[in-house]
Amino acid sequence: MFGSAINRLKKLADNGDAVAQYELGVCYREGKQVKEDYREAVRWFLRAANQGHGEGQYNCGVAYYEGLGVGRDLEASVKWFRKAAEQEIVDAFLNLGWSYFEAAGVTKNNAESLFWFMLASAYGNEDSIGNARLVSEDLSDKAVADVFRRVEDWLQGHGKDNSQILLSVSELGISSVIRRATNGDVEAQANLGLFYHEGRGIEKNDREAYKWTMMAAKNAHPSAQNNLGNIYANGHGIEVNHQEAINWWSRAARRGIVGSMVSLADLFSKGPDITKDLVKAALLYRQAAEQGDGYSQYRLGSMLHDGVGVTQNLSEAFKWMSMAAENDITEAIYSLGIMYWEGRVVKRDYQKAFQLILRAAEAGYAAAQHTIGSFYLQGEVTQIDMGKAFLYFIQAAKQGMQEAQYNVAVCYCNGDGIERNIEKAYYWAKIASYSQDEDALQLLHEISKIISKENISRINADVDRYISGMNQGSQY
Repeated sequence: MFGSAINRLKKLADNGDAVAQYELGVCYREGKQVKEDYREAVRWFLRAANQGHGEGQYNCGVAYYEGLGVGRDLEASVKWFRKAAEQEIVDAFLNLGWSYFEAAGVTKNNAESLFWFMLASAYGNEDSIGNARLVSEDLSDKAVADVFRRVEDWLQGHGKDNSQILLSVSELGISSVIRRATNGDVEAQANLGLFYHEGRGIEKNDREAYKWTMMAAKNAHPSAQNNLGNIYANGHGIEVNHQEAINWWSRAARRGIVGSMVSLADLFSKGPDITKDLVKAALLYRQAAEQGDGYSQYRLGSMLHDGVGVTQNLSEAFKWMSMAAENDITEAIYSLGIMYWEGRVVKRDYQKAFQLILRAAEAGYAAAQHTIGSFYLQGEVTQIDMGKAFLYFIQAAKQGMQEAQYNVAVCYCNGDGIERNIEKAYYWAKIASYSQDEDALQLLHEISKIISKENISRINADVDRYISGMNQGSQY
């Protein structure tokens, strides 16, 4: 019986079946149904491997590493382990980790070794966690973080999104960060503060985040100073303190942290009255804008356009707004479209204006969606199309834009671009009327005359839920 089975396997293998070739190699290596013959085993493993069989590739790596059935060749073993690793053979991850740690067939590289050990742990190999701790001892936190990103990229690229798998990788890296932070490594202290804040690889703890971030900030770590400013501004683990936020952001900004410049500028321009200083805000936006920050380019352009915190300068406003648009800042794209529409700063170009505003609308910007809806409603730049007008109005309305909410109500009331529906007309008119807009109030009054009190009561309840945020009114 066994003879016929091995003969069938040989026949399949001879005919090019990769699985049969691999299984026949196993038979020769282990002496199953045939005489043990390592050389013959390797021959069949190679044939399977050359057809892309992952286990065959792995076993070729083992054969070359150990010199079984073939001359020992560490470079060849690494080549086959790497091919097997691409097919997610976990033992290949493990062997590549040791190859890079021991300089077996490759140049010694602890970061690369850590990558493969961490990857093995992510696939459930518990033994590799200890190996990873060993090889990470001499690596910087930056190097460990870089390996983290590579592991996460690999997992994502191979469709591995299981949070428990990623957690085992995160826990491994955290142990190294905690050890370094406790020993006074400033970079590790900054990272540990961030990990506690985000709950990355460790339970989220705002007080611990504050403690470690403060340690690093006091030791002049720029990113930690920026993060500490964020903690004080938002009250994470500590009471809100805008003056302390300004203090730490200012330190980080002087060290070139663009995020701190932007945070300071936002606080000076949009924060509580006690922090308002539009001149300082404009200066900080300019500093960040000059370093290529798109949001700051937009904010600076807006301030120059309106003469807020700076002398009005429309041509310079156009320059910065154009740069922000190139950086895909949606608000800037819309503002640039309006500039082309108005023709005050640049030669009027309705088609270019339409394309820019449409681009912002497609990116989800409510003001742009409402404007495009108005274009289709009025036949400006493009032909009148009530169906498209309604589609853009409803998108802006659902984002809370009052003018769009009113226009949606009108469309439902008149059956413009959408089937007439008085209940939906009342719903959107009611929402639009919350701003005490006279047109919305008048429309609501007129609709109330032709809808039952029972329906009005029911819809008002729906609107109340929408306004309170308990229900987004999706049925309308």
